[in-house]
Amino acid sequence: MFKANNGRDALDMMRQQRFNLILLDVHMPIMSGLDVLRSVARPGVPMLPVLMVTANRNIDTVNEAMLLGCVGYVVKPFTPEGLLDRTPSADRKAQEPRRVRRGQP
Repeated sequence: MFKANNGRDALDMMRQQRFNLILLDVHMPIMSGLDVLRSVARPGVPMLPVLMVTANRNIDTVNEAMLLGCVGYVVKPFTPEGLLDRTPSADRKAQEPRRVRRGQP
């Protein structure tokens, strides 16, 4: 398990190694989780298995994260069981071909 202190560190870690699952907070210092997703999103390239973590239930934020390729999201606070419930679906979705769409859904 690794921990990034901010979005820029998370992006650097994602570029340097392969992870089975990435929990990426929407609101992070220096670079938001959405900005990190924008930086790694590549059409036709399988997305790293990213679950967004947020205390914000704003549907626009969730939709944007999903359009950028995250495989799901978890709303804070969450229990370990709640997180584990999301990980099998995240792993399946990460294996699917990804389509990155820009702009409105």
